[in-house]
Amino acid sequence: MPNNDRKSAEQLALKCCETIANSVIQYKGVRISVTLSAGVSDLTQSDKQVVDLYLRADHNLYLSKQRGRNRVTVDGKTIVANKR
Repeated sequence: MPNNDRKSAEQLALKCCETIANSVIQYKGVRISVTLSAGVSDLTQSDKQVVDLYLRADHNLYLSKQRGRNRVTVDGKTIVANKR
C-alpha cells in the first residue's frame, strides 16, 4: 500500500475484513459466510532486503489465522474486525 503508513494500512485491512464479513455471498441458494485474515507490516531501517518486510507480514498473517477469523495482525498485535 504505497503512500500509507502502518496505521492507515491497518485501518484499510480492517475495513476490507469488515466489508467481506458483512457481504452476502450465496452459491446455489446457500448463504456462505466468508471472512478475511490479514497481516500488516512496513519497511524498517533494519531491513536488509524487501523479503524482510514480506516475512514479517507473512508471520503476522499466520498469527491472525491462529487467533481466529476476521482479524488483522500488526507487529504481533491482533485486532478483531467488526461484524454487523
